[in-house]
This record gives sequence, structure tokens and C-alpha cells, in this order.
Amino acid sequence: MDQDSARFRTARAFGETGPVSNPLAESAVSRLTAVIRYLDRRHPKLGWAGHLTPGDRPLWPRIVVSGLSQGAGMAAFIAKRFPVNRVVLFSSP
Repeated sequence: MDQDSARFRTARAFGETGPVSNPLAESAVSRLTAVIRYLDRRHPKLGWAGHLTPGDRPLWPRIVVSGLSQGAGMAAFIAKRFPVNRVVLFSSP
């Protein structure tokens, strides 16, 4: 992966500074964290909180990442950076 592609994916996935403007709240990881918190509030007996660390970060070894097309590239990028449970890629190069 060239450096520009890596910077773009880093900005989109983690809300870090890059070639695109991507506020932290709009990053893929922030959205994932928010949906896990929401599911835990709505369904506390299902154990959704077990997918977050005590510091409120995704607990990657318990999470399967997946994506379609560009999302598949993002899922693979995240899986290269963190030890995820599984990776499922659809219509990806």
C-alpha cells in the first residue's frame, strides 16, 4: 500500500490527520465504539460491553471486521493493525 493510501485509510478509520478531513467522531472506530455502547444500553444482558476495553476502546480479539468494496479495504486495513477475531471481505481487490 502506498503512503497516500495508508494516510487516507488511517484518517477514515481512526479520525487522525490525513489527506481528508475526518473528525474523530466520524471515524469508523468511533462509530463502532458508539454502536457497541448503544447495543449495551439497549440490551445489557447480551454482553455487548464485553467488546470494549475498560478504556472504552474496541476489544479487537472479540470483533469480526467485514466490509464490501471500499469497506473491505478498510476492514483489511484495520485487521493489519489489530489482532481481530476474523476478517470477511466482499468484492475486494
